[in-house]
Amino acid sequence: MALKLDMSKAYDRLEWGYIRAMLERMGFDGRWINLVMFCVSSVSFSIVHGGQEMGPIVASRGIRHGDPLSHYLFILCAEGFSSLLRSYEQSGLLTGCRIARHAPNISHMLFADDSYIYCKATEEEAYNIKELLHTFELASGQKINFLKSSVFYSCNTAVRFRDTICDLLGIFKADENGSYLGLPYSIGRMLSRAGKEVLLKSVAQALPSYAMNVFLLPVDTCKELERLMAKFWWSTGSSQTKGKSWMSWSRMCRHKHAGGLGFRDLRDFNLALLGKQGWRLLTHNSSLVGRVFKAKYYPATTFLKAELGDNPSFVWRSIVEAKDLLASSVGRSIGTGEFVSILNDPWLPAENPFVISNHSALINQPLSDNTLEDRWCWKFEKHGEYTVNNAYKHLQVLKGAWPAVQPSNLWRTIWDLKVPLKVCNFLWRDASGCLLSCIQLQKRHVPISVISHVCKVDNETIFHALVACPVARSCWNRSLVDVGSITDDDFYNWLQGAVYRGKVAELEELAMVAWAIWRARNEVVW
Repeated sequence: MALKLDMSKAYDRLEWGYIRAMLERMGFDGRWINLVMFCVSSVSFSIVHGGQEMGPIVASRGIRHGDPLSHYLFILCAEGFSSLLRSYEQSGLLTGCRIARHAPNISHMLFADDSYIYCKATEEEAYNIKELLHTFELASGQKINFLKSSVFYSCNTAVRFRDTICDLLGIFKADENGSYLGLPYSIGRMLSRAGKEVLLKSVAQALPSYAMNVFLLPVDTCKELERLMAKFWWSTGSSQTKGKSWMSWSRMCRHKHAGGLGFRDLRDFNLALLGKQGWRLLTHNSSLVGRVFKAKYYPATTFLKAELGDNPSFVWRSIVEAKDLLASSVGRSIGTGEFVSILNDPWLPAENPFVISNHSALINQPLSDNTLEDRWCWKFEKHGEYTVNNAYKHLQVLKGAWPAVQPSNLWRTIWDLKVPLKVCNFLWRDASGCLLSCIQLQKRHVPISVISHVCKVDNETIFHALVACPVARSCWNRSLVDVGSITDDDFYNWLQGAVYRGKVAELEELAMVAWAIWRARNEVVW
């Protein structure tokens, strides 16, 4: 079973004597301890009641909320709780959780003032837990709020044991649909419709990036989230066009300098986030999570050569999906060469970083006399460290949605103009063919007349509405912008020519005049 404990007013109840004892036990210098305790004990309060100030009220315990020092002191004091748990575990009074034969034993995990304790679901260990918590409360001044605490049981725990333990501890069984830090407590092998609803509410509406750090969202879920975002982006006040997408989401995910809007492709961003977890397993294999995963899934090899395995967890299945991203983009930086395999590791500075040889005399020996340690490097960063943004960019470059180098083109010119961002966006829609002119609406099967609302003579294309219409021409004639000869009916080509001819100041005026013409047109229409 796993107990999630809630500390009641954790900062306010912390005893000063316990803080000093912990600092002394951990070996801090006496003068430094006195300085810290002076900061802690110098607090006083005043209360205004009936228009009169009452105080000062001098505190005798607790640490200040909002003080940066308080967080560190609380973590140091939590080490006492952790030590007490380890003592009970070493004495055989508690049995931690081990997910594989050679994996480390885990009896507890702490996050700020939230605590998880793992033990066997027996009356004996439940009683030991109660005794342990009572000891900790007497020493530290802390108080467990059992009404806000909960307990989780493994599926093989009998119902009678569950009820007995809950009664003994005075604690409630956790709700399966609950969440912790914005994420669901548990995820089954298949998402039901109710589970999908929880997923959308807790992730799409709250913290999708946080969830995607450890979970690979289903493709259909990503598509639905993208559809909702696209619908919101394109929605207007018009009932005829409300919710119509005028451009594919994949095109909108392109870099702004490649004709898109720079929205994130959720699937690729999910993989880039999961790649960070894979990078940590590869480069920090001695960490707790590294040792746990290695013992469970790849005890005799590295993460890059790990397989999905039998009965994989949802988190492991998700991380493995990002393994190909890492395998194609990491290499060995040679230090001493002691831990580099000549034949099996990607260490060559070439397109194919592996040695291809069947010569029996090739011996794996140190590759250099460097004193630095061998390390893994991400090829697309100068410092060699994996970053989520760079990995996502790499995935987009491979798809052609992100330029490897930033080109100087029409799209870049549009977004570099020193005009309001809404005007830049307006020009982007014009050049992309997404402005809601009458011709564009008719192409999308909106029943509407294609005759211009302004001149009432010609068909209203984007180019006609903004450039060729007689009313628009009169506006351009009064401006400083050289509109050139009107021989084409394509706004993109016209704007490209204006960029070629004009200076930056003229292009900014062009953007503002086009914006004003379109606003005047809309006043006529509506």
